[in-house]
Amino acid sequence: MKVIAIIIAIMILTVPLSVSSMDSCVELADEGHYEEAIECHDKAIEINPRNDMEWNNKALALVELDRYAEAIECFNKAIEINPKNDLAWYNKGLALRELDRYKEAIDCIYRAIQINPEAYPK
Repeated sequence: MKVIAIIIAIMILTVPLSVSSMDSCVELADEGHYEEAIECHDKAIEINPRNDMEWNNKALALVELDRYAEAIECFNKAIEINPKNDLAWYNKGLALRELDRYKEAIDCIYRAIQINPEAYPK
């Protein structure tokens, strides 16, 4: 019984922390504090490594620092966790474009459109 109570307590405590930390991390990036945002996302990822949006948002901060190869690794992790994350596919495509990897970029953006056609203008 104690083990179940502990597991439930951990679940209750970590989910809001993960959500609130993601908001804090995004705020840091919005204010231009990209290194701090990356560190914040890393801490949140330690708590919940299966949060695809944390990986996506960390990658976006990396993109702002022109660290495209690292960003693509994070986008790949987000996609591995959630293959239907159209934002990760789209953002990966934009990062690939910055590395002049146009064919791969087009493939990723096309995949994002296939997943969520309403999100992308025609």
